[in-house]
Amino acid sequence: MTAIVQLNRTFAGLPDDHLITKICGIMQPEHGLLASLYGASMLGLMFAPSSRQISLADAIAIRRAVEAAPKRPLLSGVFVNERIERVIQIAHEVGLDIVQLSGEETPEEVPECALSFPVIKLCRFPPRPLPP
Repeated sequence: MTAIVQLNRTFAGLPDDHLITKICGIMQPEHGLLASLYGASMLGLMFAPSSRQISLADAIAIRRAVEAAPKRPLLSGVFVNERIERVIQIAHEVGLDIVQLSGEETPEEVPECALSFPVIKLCRFPPRPLPP
């Protein structure tokens, strides 16, 4: 599969002339709305197993709450080692704007996801240099 990626000065429609802030781990609609009112550019919704993981219903409720904000932040879904088909399905169901892949997704999976949604890919580096 080949993906064509267009590089420009904006990401997912965010303007390039101000600081971009992403508040991750939003669990309640009122917290999402408050973050929106205080100028968050993006809200991170955790779908990966963690203490801040939310359900699809919770994510949809958060999306509906932030739609009332004067300037709606982008919604980013955070996933770890989830099947790409499932990531795309959840992103469509919730109405996410961005997908963040934070696991061990392969170089083939990232562009597959990017055909449907802008992607933030977390890269992990070893704590110290590898021996030669």
